Amino acid sequence: MPAVQTVYTPYMRPGVEGQIATEWGSALVSETRICETAAGIGFGKVVTVGAGVNGAVLGGAVVGMLGVTIRDITLIAKLGQTVDKYQLLDNMAVLNEGDIWVIAAGAAVVAGTVGTYLAADGTFAPAATPVNIPGSRWMTSAAQGALAVLRLTRGYHTA
Repeated sequence: MPAVQTVYTPYMRPGVEGQIATEWGSALVSETRICETAAGIGFGKVVTVGAGVNGAVLGGAVVGMLGVTIRDITLIAKLGQTVDKYQLLDNMAVLNEGDIWVIAAGAAVVAGTVGTYLAADGTFAPAATPVNIPGSRWMTSAAQGALAVLRLTRGYHTA
């Protein structure tokens, strides 16, 4: 019988987009929201208040910011749907306070500086027109396109 696995990596990968990074302060605060974005919402993206009572949409203004979508490995994509994404009307986990892995999509980030996102698509560290997230900061530095840990506090939470 041939070996099932013959190559092993010596280390765990540091994280994936939308994964909780630490249990900082043991005070992770999250909530469940309903995805109202027709195209769906990926993991590790900023969401804001939607039209429904518990609705949320991708991106938007900081005054309605709810937090960052948390990765969910139990989602099952139906035929034709994109995997690793909350689909329209799915329940989605949103981190309000805590540390989370996100991708510095538009520019490099520096540990200790304030977190920023692009209102149009909820991605982080945009090269142009960034929206500052009050009370947030980068916990790690990262090059553009790489993973970094972002710490959220309740400083931005308005809804």
